[in-house]
Amino acid sequence: MARLGLRGRAAVGFAASCAVAIVVSLAAAGALLTGGLQAGGDGEYLTEALRELRAERGVDATDIAPLLDLALDDAPVSLDDVPSDGQLDTAQYALLDEALDRAEEKQFDATVVLFAQIAVGVAIAGTLAAGAVAWTLMNRLLGPVERLSLAAADAAVGDLSQRIRLDGPDDELRRLADTFDDMLEQLEVSFERQSQFSANAAHELRTPLAVIRAELDAVRSTSSASPEQLAFAEVIDRATARAEGLVTALLQLGKAEAGIGRLETVDLGEIVGDVVQRRIVAFTSASLQIELDLGEGDTVQVDGDAALLDVMALNLIDNALSHSRPDTNVEVSVMSETDDTVTMTVCNEADGLDDDLASLTDPYRRGRHTERGHGHGLGLTIIQTVASAHNATLSIEQLKDERFRASVHFPAPEFSSGHG
Repeated sequence: MARLGLRGRAAVGFAASCAVAIVVSLAAAGALLTGGLQAGGDGEYLTEALRELRAERGVDATDIAPLLDLALDDAPVSLDDVPSDGQLDTAQYALLDEALDRAEEKQFDATVVLFAQIAVGVAIAGTLAAGAVAWTLMNRLLGPVERLSLAAADAAVGDLSQRIRLDGPDDELRRLADTFDDMLEQLEVSFERQSQFSANAAHELRTPLAVIRAELDAVRSTSSASPEQLAFAEVIDRATARAEGLVTALLQLGKAEAGIGRLETVDLGEIVGDVVQRRIVAFTSASLQIELDLGEGDTVQVDGDAALLDVMALNLIDNALSHSRPDTNVEVSVMSETDDTVTMTVCNEADGLDDDLASLTDPYRRGRHTERGHGHGLGLTIIQTVASAHNATLSIEQLKDERFRASVHFPAPEFSSGHG
């Protein structure tokens, strides 16, 4: 059996199910037939017929008693089986003859019913037996397929650490599972190398950027610096700030792609409120008003990594800061829904966004007219990555009056507060 392929095992299983169905059907038929014959033996049909005739014709008990004794003792099937010892008179012979005819009809009807019961019993028993064998066979054959499907679903949302590691015979399913495991391993290694390269490159760039920043500060603090030098330093400062933002974003993206380090129940409202407090000065400098709505509950809990959620909230709010029109409001809310799911929403009035909103989460995509914040084109990519790591979904939609709404929808928390 171990050497058979998937088709061979399916064929053997089908043959086994048929054999079991036949055996069970024959056993059921034999049991029903034996019970039916035993139920109709010993002159019971003749006795029943005699009693019916007695009730119909009002035959005296003394006249019917010899016939009942004869039916129970000898169970005759015709008048030829009745002893001719003169114990029965002509009327009793006539009554017995009619009773024998009626008993034969009863036995025929009972036999028809019996065979109908046998047919139904055989069909039910055979179907149940075949179904049980088929169910067992399908569970054994399709179990690996289910494991393969679950692993593929996890990989689709970014979890490349899953492996099937299927045991059993070296058949088609085993080879498919091994190939899938090899593919996941290669993809995981490739993504880890890419993420590590980005993190290392970003980390190494911090040192030269710090040197450039120090030199700029030295130039600005020099009283002998000419207006041209100060203007040139301002240009370098803006470029350095953008490079610093890009390095920070690369480090954040690498951390987000690494996944959740410790899963615990956290208060998303508290995280978002802290981010808003840290960015109030920047919003005021940009002539923007920021409004925060945390709902009516004490806490808005989600399962996740607090550090990653802080990165996500910071990028969502900074995205609104970079693209909002001056003298407008930015509305930030964190709401717990009736089904315990949680939604964080940032709504702002903006222009300069691409017409294809779905493409905004692509790396290095920026609005056409990014005025503030030195956008690096990775904000929404970071948000999307963090959301996916938390089994959350990011949606971006355009409302009326050129207002845009970015929402992250989190599933209901499954962990108790304080436990990882």
